[in-house]
Amino acid sequence: MMSLSPDELLRLPRPFFFPESPEGVDPELVRRGLCPPLPLVVSPTQGGRERRLLVWGGALAAAARGLGTPALQVREWEEADLPPREALLLCLRLENRRDRYSPRETETLAAVMEEMGIPESDPQVGDLVSSRGALRPAFRRLRLGPAPRELASEEMIDIRTAENLGEVPEEVLRRLRPALEGMSFSDRRIFLNSLVEILLRDGPGNSERLAAELAAAADPVAAVRELRFPQLSLMEERFRDLSRRFFSGSGVVLKHPPHFEGRRFSISFDFDGPQVLGKKIGVLERFLREGGELYDLV
Repeated sequence: MMSLSPDELLRLPRPFFFPESPEGVDPELVRRGLCPPLPLVVSPTQGGRERRLLVWGGALAAAARGLGTPALQVREWEEADLPPREALLLCLRLENRRDRYSPRETETLAAVMEEMGIPESDPQVGDLVSSRGALRPAFRRLRLGPAPRELASEEMIDIRTAENLGEVPEEVLRRLRPALEGMSFSDRRIFLNSLVEILLRDGPGNSERLAAELAAAADPVAAVRELRFPQLSLMEERFRDLSRRFFSGSGVVLKHPPHFEGRRFSISFDFDGPQVLGKKIGVLERFLREGGELYDLV
């Protein structure tokens, strides 16, 4: 066992670094010297010199420097006694934050594992990180482009939707970012899947113009649906016009079959006496005489 100053510790490379949520540090424990010894790995370099790596404890060292603590205890291992995978497991055990890693931190960890050749299915690493299998989606996010990964990391979209965005140019997603932030999770998924289908149908040639049009729309979800289903949107508009013309203010509600598939329309209304019922029937009689164009929609 030996001691090093906080400055010396903070100058050491850290192979496993969690930038968003550093290790929880109790200043009183640091002040009283009740922290665990910090693990170091010593490995030879090509030039024959030794290189020390701080496996865990950067936040403790930073806190100790801020409190004026002169030194912290450390314990050294030769790399042969603490190989990279074992060092990672030790780091995660000392970190002790199972189920409390952010999506970005799990991506950082997945990148480290990939570089070290540790498979995403490693049961010990996975169990120390999450009880819900958080590493698998982190590895999937690593394979995404920057904009889809950002949306998935911030949990604005699910991983499957993110993986489906490969056909959408990065600049289009960045242009649409403010509009996406104003949507619900469900609307965001519907919007992006519709956008992908439009680009697959029409090609990416006008993607920037499309992004500008959708970003400026008062209701981007409705706008993308209209572009995705132009014929259906036109039929819905004609149906709304027809309903307004015959039933506006009457209390009679006309409904079309889902997606205008089939010929079964429905009408509903409420009444509380013969006089009101007579008015409703009068409205329906007029519609029966003049509303034949309704059936042109199906």
